[in-house]
Amino acid sequence: MKKFLKIFLIITGILVILIGGAVAAVYIMFPAEKIKQIVIKEGSEITGRTIGLGDLKFNIFKGIEADNVFIKESGALNKENFLKADSVVFKYNLLSLLKRDLIINRIELVSPYVKIIKQPDGKFNFSDMLNGEKKEKTVKKKKDNGEKPFFNNIIVTGLAVKKGNFIYLDNSKPKGINAQVKDFNFSTGNMLLSAAVPVDIKSDFTAVYGNYTIPVDLKSQVKLDLKSKDADIALGKLVIAGTVSEGNVKLINYKDASGRISTLGDISALIKLLPENASAGLKDVAISGTVKNNIKFSFANGKFIFTDSAALEKAEVLYRGKKAVENFNGMAELTSDYKLKSDMDFKLAGNDVNIKINGTNVTNMDSGIFNVDIYSPKLAVEYLMALIPKKDKSAADKGAAGKKSAPAKTKKAIKAPGTYVNVKADNITFKEITIGKTIANVRLVNNKFYMEASAAAYSGNINSSAVSDINKGTYSFDFITSQVQMTRLIDDVIAVLPRKDASKKTFIDDLKGKVQGKAAINSKFSGTTFNDILHTVKGSGNFSITNGLVGPLEMGKDLAEKTGISDLGNAIEFDTMAGVFSMASGKIDVKNFRLDKGADGKAGDIKVKGAGWITVDRALDFKAETDISPKLAKQFEQNIAANFGIKDAGYAYDKEGWMPFDFRVYNTIAQKKYDYSQSRMMANIKRNLAKKLEEEGKKYMEKEGGKLIKQLFGK
Repeated sequence: MKKFLKIFLIITGILVILIGGAVAAVYIMFPAEKIKQIVIKEGSEITGRTIGLGDLKFNIFKGIEADNVFIKESGALNKENFLKADSVVFKYNLLSLLKRDLIINRIELVSPYVKIIKQPDGKFNFSDMLNGEKKEKTVKKKKDNGEKPFFNNIIVTGLAVKKGNFIYLDNSKPKGINAQVKDFNFSTGNMLLSAAVPVDIKSDFTAVYGNYTIPVDLKSQVKLDLKSKDADIALGKLVIAGTVSEGNVKLINYKDASGRISTLGDISALIKLLPENASAGLKDVAISGTVKNNIKFSFANGKFIFTDSAALEKAEVLYRGKKAVENFNGMAELTSDYKLKSDMDFKLAGNDVNIKINGTNVTNMDSGIFNVDIYSPKLAVEYLMALIPKKDKSAADKGAAGKKSAPAKTKKAIKAPGTYVNVKADNITFKEITIGKTIANVRLVNNKFYMEASAAAYSGNINSSAVSDINKGTYSFDFITSQVQMTRLIDDVIAVLPRKDASKKTFIDDLKGKVQGKAAINSKFSGTTFNDILHTVKGSGNFSITNGLVGPLEMGKDLAEKTGISDLGNAIEFDTMAGVFSMASGKIDVKNFRLDKGADGKAGDIKVKGAGWITVDRALDFKAETDISPKLAKQFEQNIAANFGIKDAGYAYDKEGWMPFDFRVYNTIAQKKYDYSQSRMMANIKRNLAKKLEEEGKKYMEKEGGKLIKQLFGK
């Protein structure tokens, strides 16, 4: 026991002597001021910047703490700080200093501040420090002078940052970018600069961009090889505003890189990460669902290659509280050569929709091309229209009261990439209106919109085409129908028309169930606005309805009461109803109108020819040349003298017994007025009276002529 105690005391004494000697040597070899001079000198040569330190506290056991550390900007901004910190703490291995090795167990930066600026020429305010030319010259100079580095080895086994703040300014763009990282905390596990060993990294901070505040939490592992200048980064877990990312990155010579990053996050959280100008249009939109994103990339020889694949699962979109999109599942893939491929299935306002997109050069507005295929087995238009917000008229009127109208703003020209859309639908409905199989081709080329569409509807076909200049605001529209069943079409159109007062019937209500036959319409329209199409549209065309039935109409009832022909108030059968129309400034002109039955038009009881106009404001003026069959004319004959002041109506018939009856209806649809000028009837009466007089004269001459001759000439 005594022997053991003796040995212990001897060893302890030796250690005390060694430690005391080490301490004395450190204080002699490394006074605080000496270390300060070394750091400033070495750092300035490496960075090419002015470096400063405040008070340097040197504790032989704890390490070195430097206050008020800074690195200045270069050039004309050399009075401003590029980096500053309240304090920098070096915790070192004491005994290693005796071997001229600097083993730093931990470097700790307290409240560091770094300002990174991208200059108008695209260079950063730290680019000069990354230039190895100065360092190479310094090293060469030292070699030439025979100088050796003061430390044989510098080893850092840990690094920490507390409450850091970083500012990024991009002055290379007209509007610039201002971003900030606040409350930056960073720490590493054990790290050796002289050996490639995995190092655990932890970090958390808050990123600020515009009005957005984004929390970030990182756990990663880095393997750094300073000799080969290679690095492996295992992104264990990166959480950005609730969005979780993982992956790995490999750096080769600090220049080339490759890796993979996978992200799983909530869509609503990702939207919060968008720049303010990009998310402004989403203020009325609420999106939910998850998105998976997988990025594979490589950077070699100055060329960046990537593939970005994203998948959405069970996403929903609410627009102003209304469910617009639900059960959204889809994928999209974007490559570094800016090719886009996407396939999406979802319900749009209750309608099943599939969209496939193939795009090339998609980021270029001049040369970008999008090919889009849209398919829906059934598309209910009224559900889509329900998503369109209604204007608050009262608010608009209130705001406009007592204010002068503001001058019209000049519209900025829109630049759009080339887009080609193919739309297919097995069935399209709008309330009672149903359209069958529909195919539409839409093109957007050179800021002009082109559309061709065909559809099966009402036992016939509908073909249409449209052209619109986006920037000029002009459009033209062609509409062609063939063999369309008019009864069903008109009835369905009447059913969907908006009404101010559902209890009041309108002029068009008189057509419900009363127009039969198949229609062919060929029309062309053009205009400058879609907001008030009826008043601005220009167009022309022709229409033809065959084998139909029209009436009873309110107008027919008025004529029946006036003429005494009750059949005028009933439905009228026809073989052909046809005419030519033109439209401009809210007015529809109709010419060459005819309605008749039979090859010569006389198989029915009434035939009509006419021309006139009607406006969208319900004014009208129509002149009709009506011919009434002999059967109906007999009912009319007795009322002509009493109601129209026409005598000798018995002489108003043509050679086949038809009676002409012309009228004009004008004023408004609600307050119709009639004019019964009967020039054709009077012409018939005059002709027939003249003929009657001629016949009577002939008979008289035949009967009385002989007597008169005898009286004049005797026997």
